[in-house]
Amino acid sequence: MNYFTQRPAHMWMIFLTLLISMTMLVLPHPLLFVILALVPIGLFIVVRLSVVMVLLFIIFSFFRLHEAFPFLMPLKLPLLLALASLFVFAMRMAIFRDLKVDWPKELTVFTLYLFVILLGILFAQNKPEAIKYLKETYIKIYLMTIIGYWMINKPSEFKTLLMFILTAGFIIALKAISNKVLGIGLIEGTRVTIARELGSALGDPNDLSLVLMFPLAYAISTFLHTKKKAMRYFSGLVTILLITSIILTQSRGGVLGVTSIVGFYSYHHIKSKVAFISISAIAFVALLAVAGVSDRQTTQANEGELDASAQGRLHAWEAAWGMALHNPVIGVGMDNYYYNYYYYTPHWDGKNHVVHSTWFNVMAETGFGGFALFMGMVYMLFMRSRQISQDVKPDTPNEIAIMSHASTPALLGFCIAGTFLTQSYTWPLYLQMVIILALFRYLKENNSQK
Repeated sequence: MNYFTQRPAHMWMIFLTLLISMTMLVLPHPLLFVILALVPIGLFIVVRLSVVMVLLFIIFSFFRLHEAFPFLMPLKLPLLLALASLFVFAMRMAIFRDLKVDWPKELTVFTLYLFVILLGILFAQNKPEAIKYLKETYIKIYLMTIIGYWMINKPSEFKTLLMFILTAGFIIALKAISNKVLGIGLIEGTRVTIARELGSALGDPNDLSLVLMFPLAYAISTFLHTKKKAMRYFSGLVTILLITSIILTQSRGGVLGVTSIVGFYSYHHIKSKVAFISISAIAFVALLAVAGVSDRQTTQANEGELDASAQGRLHAWEAAWGMALHNPVIGVGMDNYYYNYYYYTPHWDGKNHVVHSTWFNVMAETGFGGFALFMGMVYMLFMRSRQISQDVKPDTPNEIAIMSHASTPALLGFCIAGTFLTQSYTWPLYLQMVIILALFRYLKENNSQK
């Protein structure tokens, strides 16, 4: 009994052997022998690639690769990868028991935030929409954030994740530039989108800019810190393509995000702070000019007045503040800002609007309680990212060092751009949580052994 308790994998192997033997006795078909012979090999491959399965699910969900290339949609890759991820996770938890299962305080705050969301859904005006978003999107993010954190432990796994991020960023940036050149999916005549006709999140230029901005921090960090010449060339190319494609979205939030990320790296690599400030100011103005933000058709306004886009955001934020004041504990409910806009805006123009701010969206839909938890979660991640950048040693594996140096600017870019873009319940923040917590655990364990 002690033998099986200490070696559960052996017990399961014996059980499976008996099960296969019984199956062959009941159904003695020749093809069954071949199929059953291949099952252990398939299981072995899937388990060996367990981290790859989880990372591919996250990458496909975040970068929407199957929507950018519609020929992939019939394959149902996100669903298949989700099922594979849950299967290998269950295998490694129940049979192999080789996962490092711990529970940092960030996950506690994350869970409390989910609890507030669940309470808000109970009292939401549009419960079906709130429940639908929870089931189809947020609960998957919650589960895969925890699973991803538990499963990423080795330098090779961080290296795989880094390559996935850079490659996905490279692919989506090329697709955006291609759409601009071919005139596909442009809105307002000039702003690039991807898969807009499919209703993809990439079909909104603001959301597209935020998706493109996430890999930018990792591309720049790779360019600055990699020890391989080929990786430096590749990451440099990815950096150029990402900045170019973000400019083509003509998103104010995207431009500010790019400025914050590039500015962070410049601040730490330019010794003269006067030169840094001067270069940053010139670069920011140049980015705005190149992006053509001032020429967007939605920004036409009388001289001396706020343009329509900026004025609309202020009205949207005002409505969000009203929702939070009237529902201070749990808000109006997940994905319910749009449906409550009419009741809380003093500037009704005949149609509902989205909030265009991660922070105001959280405040409106989860109340001040949810907002405090969300901001606490972001603050804790900033503290962790600061710590891991300080914990990098000369002998730290290169991919760990690259991702550690990228964690703070990536999070900073999200926060700056998120002020003008609604990304409260999507992957950018939570993928960053997976990376930061996994890096912190790895560095803490390995530095303590030296």
